[in-house]
Amino acid sequence: MHQNALDIVGQDKARQKRLSILAEIGCILLFILFMMPFFIVLLNSARTNAEIINSAVGMPENWANFKENVVAVWNNPTFNFLKALKDSVIITILSLAVISVCSAMTAWVLVRNKTKWSTALFMMFVAAMVIPFQVVMFPLITWFKNLGDFLHIPLLRSHGGLVFAYLGFGESMTIFIFHGFVKNIPLEIEEAADIDGCSLPAAAAGVRHRAGAQRPVDLE
Repeated sequence: MHQNALDIVGQDKARQKRLSILAEIGCILLFILFMMPFFIVLLNSARTNAEIINSAVGMPENWANFKENVVAVWNNPTFNFLKALKDSVIITILSLAVISVCSAMTAWVLVRNKTKWSTALFMMFVAAMVIPFQVVMFPLITWFKNLGDFLHIPLLRSHGGLVFAYLGFGESMTIFIFHGFVKNIPLEIEEAADIDGCSLPAAAAGVRHRAGAQRPVDLE
């Protein structure tokens, strides 16, 4: 009897080990799949225009072209790479900060206020997640121009305007993520913290930044 129990335990451990190995292999394959675009960009950065036109994916014939291409981009008079990098960093940091703070507060209010209005608002945010950017891209530019002229605030070609646009597109997904996080926090914990003298619960521990496609931006 004891031997049978040991055999069952051994079989369970062997099965768990096999599942663990399969899970690790799956994670490695997914990592390779997700890294393929970056790998293709690295390869194409060392290829000439003719090579890329003839074959979108392939090994460069001469890796020395990599240095030449980097220097050409760096010294391109029509594109200020350093300014584009600085603008991208500023916009990304500000957008993530604003989206995280606003989404955390909004999700907390929607979860703790169990009313029909809060449920309806949450469903509206969820529904907005399925709207593709291409649908509202041109109307958004027109609306930003008209609103900026009316308020005398530059919303186009400015950091503030882009941060405001990213807030609108990133808010839905981030509220959805925070909503699930806050819902798993028992209300009793918040009440106990409130009794102990804490302020409103900080959702900083659940901040999960949305990895949007933040592309290089040149505001000039």
